[in-house]
Amino acid sequence: MMTQQLSTAFWCTNEVVRIRAQSLGAPARPGTSVSQLRVGTWNLLAPAYAKGLENTEWRARLARQQEVVDAQGLDVVALQEFWVAHAESVDAWATFAAERSMALFVLGRTRGKADGCATLVKSHLLGDEPFGLHYDDWGDRVCLVVPLVDVVVCNTHWTFAHDNDWDPVMRRHQARKLTSFANRDLKDKRVIVLGDLNGDVNDPAVSDFASSGWRLHLPRGEWVSHRAHTGAMLACDFIASNATILSEDCRVHGDPEDLFPASSPRVSDHNMVSATLHLR
Repeated sequence: MMTQQLSTAFWCTNEVVRIRAQSLGAPARPGTSVSQLRVGTWNLLAPAYAKGLENTEWRARLARQQEVVDAQGLDVVALQEFWVAHAESVDAWATFAAERSMALFVLGRTRGKADGCATLVKSHLLGDEPFGLHYDDWGDRVCLVVPLVDVVVCNTHWTFAHDNDWDPVMRRHQARKLTSFANRDLKDKRVIVLGDLNGDVNDPAVSDFASSGWRLHLPRGEWVSHRAHTGAMLACDFIASNATILSEDCRVHGDPEDLFPASSPRVSDHNMVSATLHLR
């Protein structure tokens, strides 16, 4: 009975809802068409949800996170658990972006959550005005949509698959809603999804997503990108596309050992995943 009641409450909202995204960093320049993009996705582990040194030494963690991002030379960087509620942290990322001729777009989660999604983009690649979506459910999850000249980039972070009667159901609806939005509102456009889907390829929500026309661009062999709060090791940070976009050099940056707590604060409990995408 509990599953049916919660599922019915969730099903009454069938679509994503548009919301405003914040624009920071370098100003947009006339859009440039390119044949390939270097993209990456990374969950930063927001200090608001971290414990011990990972909370109190957030400035040191932020500096190391920026070093990791800077070292990859990416055109597009999708960040999740971005600390939207902390002005100093947001300003530091805005400065980082502006100094590298990148625009920064920020979208907080609904109902005043401390974190959200942020996307950094080389400013000469930008197309139409970015915007946000929320899934209109009790998970307060969002998707940041940034149109480029050649492709639309969606940055999202799905609900964790807790062992209960409602989160797995909600996750499958998040997959469905994102796919429905892309098929309806981004019809005939090439779309890239970057984000923490909080489940591996065998997870029902991720499986639904992949079987709905999305191509997953995966690192070779066995890989891990996240140590969950449950202790589980997951390959859950994905780069996906809805078109015949080819990829190469898809990799995880860092080792699984980096994800375990130690005497010094972890940079994150996720490792970045990146790839080169060939658009034509």
